[in-house]
Amino acid sequence: MKKEYQYIEKIRADVHNFANLPKELKSNKSFVLKAAEVLTRQHHAFLRYVDETLKDDKEVVLKVVSMVGDGLSNASMRLRNDKEVLLAAVKRDIYSLAFAEKELQDKLRGKTSDEIFQYLETAILEESLQLELPKKTNEKPKSKL
Repeated sequence: MKKEYQYIEKIRADVHNFANLPKELKSNKSFVLKAAEVLTRQHHAFLRYVDETLKDDKEVVLKVVSMVGDGLSNASMRLRNDKEVLLAAVKRDIYSLAFAEKELQDKLRGKTSDEIFQYLETAILEESLQLELPKKTNEKPKSKL
């Protein structure tokens, strides 16, 4: 525990110290989440040093981008295009939009920050509603005979 605290203090001093940590810490989700709590704007490279599996972990990436929006640049491509992750990133740093898929960037080009937030919030809501709705089938009801 004390050792973890020392590592986190080293990360706070310079994010590049994360590169020299033992591999088991770089892949330890609990430790990475704790370390993410000390991130500031200067720590945008944090995800670069995290184990590859955690770059595709939504909880980890959400935590990082909510602290350092442009940390999105080192997230997995799947999560760069996740509307919830992208919203957290652009709320922290609007320029994080540059790390989203080109089609989405083009769609939001020229929009104000508020319009971008509203678009993403609406997209998240629509996606969650689609998950809740029962899927329609083309099957005809079976006769009770």
